Amino acid sequence: MRIVSLTVIIAHRSGGEVFASIADFASYPKHSAAVRSVVVTRAGPSTQHSTWEVAFRNGLLRWTEEDTLSRATRTITFKQIEGDVDQFEGSWEVRPSAGGGARVRFAARIDMGIPTLADVLEPIASRTLLDNTLAIIQGMFGPAVQLVDRSDHPAVPEAVKTQSAPGEWGEELTG
Repeated sequence: MRIVSLTVIIAHRSGGEVFASIADFASYPKHSAAVRSVVVTRAGPSTQHSTWEVAFRNGLLRWTEEDTLSRATRTITFKQIEGDVDQFEGSWEVRPSAGGGARVRFAARIDMGIPTLADVLEPIASRTLLDNTLAIIQGMFGPAVQLVDRSDHPAVPEAVKTQSAPGEWGEELTG
């Protein structure tokens, strides 16, 4: 499993305008050649399902996700409900930028579901995801996009995240 994130600032655009564009998943094929199609169907007042077809290496990845949109907080959370990868979930957040414009953060967790090939496939998948996400944003907003941060790293297994007892680590050995 890999965790990726991307943060950009979009100058001269309001948060509301940026959020509306980011939330318009059906328009993504216009902004990136890698996104072949996105079909959106409403599932509830703030929930939708989106079915994606995206170029990946020499083929296509297909999945359907459940998206929860909040215009009030300018956030979108998504979680794959079926598709070619084992797990795919994440979020979009749009916030005001200190220098004006809007700050957009995309974060996701992806697990291809093939443990024996994870060391090879998942870095490629996560890099492709970040490249495509940036291409979509740049396609929407052009030269107003400034890349602030891009992160891609393996997820830390839950077993490793357990907190050690105070004083258990970091003390000098005496002897």
